[in-house]
Amino acid sequence: MKPFSKDMKLIRNYMKMNNYLVMLKTYFWTNENNNMIMPDIYKGSSPPPPTRGGGATFGSLLDIYPRSNRNYIKPNNINKELVVYGSNLESCVGMPMYTSIVRQMVGIPNNILYIMTGILLTDGWIDYMSKKNLDIKTIMEVNCRFRFKQSMNHSEYVMYVFMLLSHYCISYPKIKVAWVKGKPYNQLEFYTRSLPCFTVLRKMFYKGSSPPPTRGGVATFGRVKIVPNNLYDLLNYESLAHMIMCDGSFVKGGGLYLNLQSFTIKELIFIMNILKIKFNLNCTLHKSRHQYTIYIRVASVKKLFPMISKYILPCMRHKFDIMTKKYN
Repeated sequence: MKPFSKDMKLIRNYMKMNNYLVMLKTYFWTNENNNMIMPDIYKGSSPPPPTRGGGATFGSLLDIYPRSNRNYIKPNNINKELVVYGSNLESCVGMPMYTSIVRQMVGIPNNILYIMTGILLTDGWIDYMSKKNLDIKTIMEVNCRFRFKQSMNHSEYVMYVFMLLSHYCISYPKIKVAWVKGKPYNQLEFYTRSLPCFTVLRKMFYKGSSPPPTRGGVATFGRVKIVPNNLYDLLNYESLAHMIMCDGSFVKGGGLYLNLQSFTIKELIFIMNILKIKFNLNCTLHKSRHQYTIYIRVASVKKLFPMISKYILPCMRHKFDIMTKKYN
């Protein structure tokens, strides 16, 4: 679209489209939103992304998706109680596929985000429903899903996490067979629906390339998991509990290992600083199998255990036997 067109309508559309791209750069290509836990990629007063036809449509989600079923969500005029946001999420397993409008409306409250952060730093991951034309799609057109898998020995923990995230799932966990050195191992896995909110989360936890010069496309195809710059705001004691239940191990002397070998030394030091500043935990780097991991000292483990014990499942108590006998 020519910026110096005499057509005032084209000029207005061009300016609004550029303003939208600046907003995306602010959210995803700079660190100016580090104080935000989950950035709001769409606001009713902001213009939606430009369409493939070259122009841009403006207004609410109803204007962006005029053919979407507006009666998918039935009105509720009976229950008018005030509840804490995110505390009344019910299971959506077995419900029909979401419409385009509903997919854009689904968000991740902070209490769920804390849990997902601890799992994403360890065994959880986010992938794409489809990788087709990722370089030309906008953030509102790319849908990702959260996945989590553990061995059958930890099936109780997988079901526990599934119940916490069942609001985002369409089916129950499934048994998968993984082959390791020619031997089969049964695993339990579940995954969520493909939603834009997980695309935003993936952009925070995976390394992408520089923004492509294509019709407002957003570079979201990074494959390397990273530590987000705003991790300080994403962690709490429940997050640490899930990190330990997924990839934590206690040593005989009473210390604690966080097996985060997939991250770089710089990222591990960044996590250690957060653990020290936010939770007052003293940590060091230990080398394990030619890679580094985080070791939490015994004195800090004594302070940490009472804060996370309420989040630990009975099936994971075997990891805490040393602490339970020593500190209780």
